[in-house]
Amino acid sequence: MSKTHHSAEPIELSFPLPKAPDTRVHLSLTIQATSSHLFLTTKSNGDTSTPVSLGSFVYAIPDRYNPGQTLSTPLYTHESTLEFTTRLAKLLAQRTQKPVYVGNSISFADTGMGGTVEEEMEGFRKVVEVVTDEVKKSKLNHKISQATLVAQRASDSVGDSGRAQVSARQYSTTSQSPDLHLYDTLADVIADPRPLVHLRKRSTVSKPLEESTPRSVAIEGPFRRGPSAHSHSYLASHNSPFDLSLVSSIWGWPSFKGAAVDMAWQPEQEALGQLASCLKDSLSGHNKNVQKQAETMLAQAKSSPDINNYLTYLFSSSETPAGLPYSPVEYHAVRAAAATMLKNNIRTGYKTIPPDSLTLVRSSVPLALQDKNQSIRNYAGNVITQIVTRGGILGWPQLLPELLSLIGNEPGNITPEAQEGAMDALAKVCEDNRKMLDKDYQGQRPLTFIIPKLIDFTVSDNPKVRSLALGTLNVFIPQKPQALLVSLDDLLNRLFQLANDPSSDVRRQVCRAFVQIVEIRPDKILPHIGGLVDYMIAQQKKIEDEELACDAAEFWLTVGEHGELWKSLAPYLNKIIPVLLESMVYSDEDIAMLEGGGNDADEEDRAEDIKPTFAKTKGARILTNGEEVEVVENGGGYAKLGDDDDDLDEGEIEEFDDDDDDDDNPEDRWNLRKCSAAALDVFATDFRGPVFETILPYLMTNLRHEEWPYREAAVLALGAVAEGCLEVVTPHLPDLVPYLISLLNDPEPLVRQITCWTLGRYSSWGANLNTAALRAQFFEPMMEGILTKMLDNNKRVQEAGASAFAHLEEKAGHALTPYCEPIIRQFVRCFEKYKDRNMFILYDCVQTLAEHVGHGLAQPQLIDILMPALIHRWNKVSDQSKELFPLLECLSYVATALSTSFAPFAQPVFARCTKIIHQNLEEYMASVNNPILDTPDKDFLVTSLDLVSAIVQAVDQKQSAELVSGTQPGLFDLLTFCMEDAENEVRQSAYAVLGDCAKYAFPQLRPFLPTLLPILIQQLDLDQILDEQIATGFSVLNNACWSAGEIAIQYGKELEPYVGQLLERYLHILGNPEVPRSVLENSAIALGRLGLDNSGVLAPVLSTFSEPFLKSIHSVEHTVEKATAMKGFCLVVLKNPQAMEKDLARLFTIIARYNNFVEVNPLIADLRQIFQHTLETYKSLIPDMNAFLTSQIAPADVTALRTIYSL
Repeated sequence: MSKTHHSAEPIELSFPLPKAPDTRVHLSLTIQATSSHLFLTTKSNGDTSTPVSLGSFVYAIPDRYNPGQTLSTPLYTHESTLEFTTRLAKLLAQRTQKPVYVGNSISFADTGMGGTVEEEMEGFRKVVEVVTDEVKKSKLNHKISQATLVAQRASDSVGDSGRAQVSARQYSTTSQSPDLHLYDTLADVIADPRPLVHLRKRSTVSKPLEESTPRSVAIEGPFRRGPSAHSHSYLASHNSPFDLSLVSSIWGWPSFKGAAVDMAWQPEQEALGQLASCLKDSLSGHNKNVQKQAETMLAQAKSSPDINNYLTYLFSSSETPAGLPYSPVEYHAVRAAAATMLKNNIRTGYKTIPPDSLTLVRSSVPLALQDKNQSIRNYAGNVITQIVTRGGILGWPQLLPELLSLIGNEPGNITPEAQEGAMDALAKVCEDNRKMLDKDYQGQRPLTFIIPKLIDFTVSDNPKVRSLALGTLNVFIPQKPQALLVSLDDLLNRLFQLANDPSSDVRRQVCRAFVQIVEIRPDKILPHIGGLVDYMIAQQKKIEDEELACDAAEFWLTVGEHGELWKSLAPYLNKIIPVLLESMVYSDEDIAMLEGGGNDADEEDRAEDIKPTFAKTKGARILTNGEEVEVVENGGGYAKLGDDDDDLDEGEIEEFDDDDDDDDNPEDRWNLRKCSAAALDVFATDFRGPVFETILPYLMTNLRHEEWPYREAAVLALGAVAEGCLEVVTPHLPDLVPYLISLLNDPEPLVRQITCWTLGRYSSWGANLNTAALRAQFFEPMMEGILTKMLDNNKRVQEAGASAFAHLEEKAGHALTPYCEPIIRQFVRCFEKYKDRNMFILYDCVQTLAEHVGHGLAQPQLIDILMPALIHRWNKVSDQSKELFPLLECLSYVATALSTSFAPFAQPVFARCTKIIHQNLEEYMASVNNPILDTPDKDFLVTSLDLVSAIVQAVDQKQSAELVSGTQPGLFDLLTFCMEDAENEVRQSAYAVLGDCAKYAFPQLRPFLPTLLPILIQQLDLDQILDEQIATGFSVLNNACWSAGEIAIQYGKELEPYVGQLLERYLHILGNPEVPRSVLENSAIALGRLGLDNSGVLAPVLSTFSEPFLKSIHSVEHTVEKATAMKGFCLVVLKNPQAMEKDLARLFTIIARYNNFVEVNPLIADLRQIFQHTLETYKSLIPDMNAFLTSQIAPADVTALRTIYSL
């Protein structure tokens, strides 16, 4: 290797390629503090040709939201070098953890072996090795020079007091005076190379806390305060069954027992003051300019290695530090902001925090657990759980025993506040790290000693501790850890003791615990069911504490849905049902909140009236009956609201709860009324007739009650039993339905609202009436009445009408086709009248009609009515509006229903979708580079990708090709980023687009497959699915398998280089019993299709995949997809028939039962002949075919083989 160094960067190197010594790589590397630049080219000996072209130029950065991942974008592309350049840029960005620019024009075409994959990989490894060595050397040289500089400056600046003397600085970004030493950012102040902040070594190690010496609980932390020479850890050690000394010795941690922080860290006063000022100003809602400037300064300060020390100091200091001019209230806000920023820094950058800072944080934050202010104690718990979540249990092995010691007051001098703070911290650690705590660490599991301690804490004198301990146990019950199962009897005994606890919080947790135990061990509940019925009824009647009453009502829901228990409630129905009915009447408080809405349809919605909107990804692709269908779960009328914490980590609790406005409206939250109605629904499903007989007198009395709350509750009860009791209610419906229709004109809006819902629940009865006369008598007035309420003068009635009509659309399906024109005309009137909130549910009505009527919507007169209204909204809604989510989703269904009739609208809609995708990706890249910028909402990506997918399917292939090839930037360039996005929902939609383009626009997709296939193969790795995101992870995997199968059909022999990797992925999926059936089936289909054009590659390893393939493909419906998979598999079998000996019976059975040969598809036109050829091949190989058939195959299948194939 030759090497040339100049006095300034760049570093220039050259070296021969490992497999082609006559060809040298020339490398130019520039290593800067914030980025690196690398340029590569090759030159062969004797080469006198002109210089090569620029090649490709790629920019890559670490993904700060997903450690270990990188993001890249091509700035200039050259097809033959792009893939190499991208891989190199991403790998270097990952290793250096900073942005990297790579320009590459390396050519392997003229090398010794002609540019083989092996040659390219060896060259790649060599480049990475050389660059990595240079980066390491650069870092080492930098550290040496910095150490020398710091030492020199320290010796020059130490004054009489032993501290550096610093010049005065101002918190200003506007002054231009050249005479002052100003700092551009807060980070400059905190990270000034002059020793403003000393990490001063102690001359002696602090002594352990002696048990014989009583101490006040106001124990010092690691910061030096006052004259004290020592700083003891607040958390005292204690012995536990979890041998932490063993863990410490194994993992290299010093024993925490009696240890103290061996460094006294002191903040620099001016930097501390500026940071506190920024934190305070960042909460300044009344002055947006000041707030924005403070946020900017705080974002810049994150780059300082000492920032977390400062934040920790502010947060853990209970008294306002000297020199900070804040009142107690103002300083509390500073502490809260410091804690929040510290927690977020740990969450997003734990691995980048210096070890000394982490030590400081671990030893200081627990001080705040004893704070008099409960919110400060809560913040401490948030920080602690983040440290454990990011660093692992063994990253802080002392923590759990010390928390348990504090909660149990083992030292004997712990205040109630400190006990509560420690219990709250433990609760959060347990909730956020449930699975981690049940893992084996050197033969021990933390839960083994945590669970018994939690049971002990449920009898604490402190009701807050009792409640939190029970709540923490409730976190673990669904997980069924062995440590809890062996203690379940102890827990049950404790629950019975606590059943009448004076604290309603404790009783609430008791109710929740019984509900959880029903799910995991119903046999433990059954012997006590009589007493529990009485207990839950008593708690549910405590309506003054609605949360407690609601938790008690949840017991009926859970037991009623449990197969082994619900029958045991039969003797108690006459006790339970009346309580449920009583609980369904609006309370006086609810009535006071809800009354007075009146005729508000013309009033504009306030921003707080509009519920948060989230994109719903179109479901995972599953092949059924020859069509791609989507798994979509439609929630019932009792869906719980406000439980979406998708942006939080597992169990993480938000610091600021701004949802109080939602809770003010009983209609917008899960409450006792809704829970009771849902329980009545479950009982109706379980017991049917007896339930209706129990509520019938109530209905007779209250349906015509003079007071509207009782009238309303009776209508709710009638709707709640609609599905479970339909058979016994049906004889009454000819009388009930007309009365309900009359209630649509009730003067009370809440009665009209619930009547819409109840009529929607009975719409299936009306839609399925067996004569036109009956439908005209009942169904049409029902439909007309609900449609009319969609234009009610009360906005909540409008919403209920639209929701009920969407339900009716689902139940009626194609029966609505004759009524489409009046329905669509009413929808258009709603588009003209609705305000923002109800516009969202209106989109749902339109898309549900399109989904269930399908091509019946593709009539010219219907298109001319509907599409102008949708296009008007399309043009009106901005690219940043959340209304785009339901609009894009709605258009996806409409495009599918209209099919080729959507063609006139396709181009502008498609172009805007790709524009939104591009804009969102650019905003994300910008936010990664600049933390001040907000991260864009990924729901824009999801809904835009879904609409792109729908359009590609809807229009003809010629127009699909034009749309796909006509976008700027290119669709597949954008898709590359989306397929690697961190969000499962984005990747799920991206792989749907990939598969659709493989089916309908393959010529345009083909050039990009060398780039896309490695990403696809990576996605097929089961290990990519995270435990906490398993449901959406499998949806992504499902779509990836499906798209891989579509590519296999089209790509043919060009797929050969990838066959080995794909097979390995499919086998891993097919061999895992935890994988959902839909994923197994799509994986089997994709595997079988590999054999269509690559049977020779698969034949030698046929025995490794024949069994899992046949087991999974057996359950797939007889569709084109199954036919293509079976054809590919049989082509492999014919190349190596001997490999099938152990699986031959399965193959013969599948062939015998396959009976769908009527598909008009050239790809499978010869399937029957291939089956025939396969069977005849084995007939020639098996000496006694008749004996084999009769001994291995079911008689009916033998008959089919002989009849169809003449065996």
